[in-house]
Amino acid sequence: MPGTNRLLLPLIRSWERLQLQRALNPNGPWAAIASIETADPNELLYEDAGLVPGTKYYYRMRGARPTTGATTPWSNAAWGIPIDPPPLIPFNEWADSFGLAGNNAAEEADPAGDGIANLLKYAFNMDPTVSYQGDDRILRPDGGQSGLPAIVVRDDEGRSRVELSFVARRNAQDLSYRVQGSSNLLDWQNVATLPTIRNIDDQWRIVTVQDSVAAGEEPRRFLRVLVELVE
Repeated sequence: MPGTNRLLLPLIRSWERLQLQRALNPNGPWAAIASIETADPNELLYEDAGLVPGTKYYYRMRGARPTTGATTPWSNAAWGIPIDPPPLIPFNEWADSFGLAGNNAAEEADPAGDGIANLLKYAFNMDPTVSYQGDDRILRPDGGQSGLPAIVVRDDEGRSRVELSFVARRNAQDLSYRVQGSSNLLDWQNVATLPTIRNIDDQWRIVTVQDSVAAGEEPRRFLRVLVELVE
């Protein structure tokens, strides 16, 4: 089964695009694999798919401004080795494994009656047959491995910033996770900061995203994880 390397990219607004190249040797030959618009906040994590597991691949990047033809020098080469991806467990198979059927197996269903829909429990490593109450509903920041996203306030060089952590499936081909921020719970925008990722095991990881807006810049600030099934 093909493997995937995931590249965290710097968000450089002064350049219009980031150009990526890949090679099997640090000295080349290099092949272009992507040209990414830096204005797009969804392109911070680039997935290079269809690779041979166990093979070392080298990468380099540079900034480009097509409107003027200007480019930066190529970066130093970095490398990654893809591994066999963990098996994908589709939502329907997951629901069936817990004995859910009929209306109780729907994405929006809440068979446990705790107000948490099946889709969220699928996305955040929760049991759809358990009624979560109190602190058990939220991901513990000290090593928790399941639960709804947790929010804390961190000091960032003297300025407070909201930080959100959540559990995510590592092989989530049928899931989309997007961290969004709002000041009024009506208008939501994707949060354009690099995530910190810590793997739990071959199925799950913890993703932490710090808000791009510092405390005080807006009177109120809210964060959420928008979870959607994709085909």
